[in-house]
Amino acid sequence: MRLLALAIASALSFNVTYAEDSSQTTPTVATYAIGGLHCPPCTRTVEASLARTKGVKSAKVDWATKSAHIQFDENVITATQVSDAVARTPHMMGGGMRYSGTLALSVPAIQDKATGKTASDALTKLPEIAKVNVFPSTHTLTVQFKEGVKLTSSQLIDALDQVGLKAKTY
Repeated sequence: MRLLALAIASALSFNVTYAEDSSQTTPTVATYAIGGLHCPPCTRTVEASLARTKGVKSAKVDWATKSAHIQFDENVITATQVSDAVARTPHMMGGGMRYSGTLALSVPAIQDKATGKTASDALTKLPEIAKVNVFPSTHTLTVQFKEGVKLTSSQLIDALDQVGLKAKTY
């Protein structure tokens, strides 16, 4: 019950954050799998870095799921640039350690390996894509981008739509 109340409070504060700045275009709300999280304070490091990133409206990193729920304006910062911003965040452990961010998309039509391959093939044709991981059991996929490229979530969704797979940010 306590977790449910916390989730509702978090969702309400997320909506209030956007309501305060309703003059902007509709933001993209997306989930990124975050790699390189070694401890709970890492989540605050990534959140703080994203909070300072132009175009990012809000970011909440979840230690338990190793993911971030990010709200951003794709007229200012693209989906790939959000991933780059995560990767540029100085790692708490220093040295050669890095964080990474891979965009998650919901694709309900991914039911098995065959539809997963169709989705993966459609996205890997885009030169900006480094890797696609498909998860048929959850009808999702994650997209890892090449560094320094510009690609919006809408372009990814359009590429999937062209092969008959409806998708949305997750």
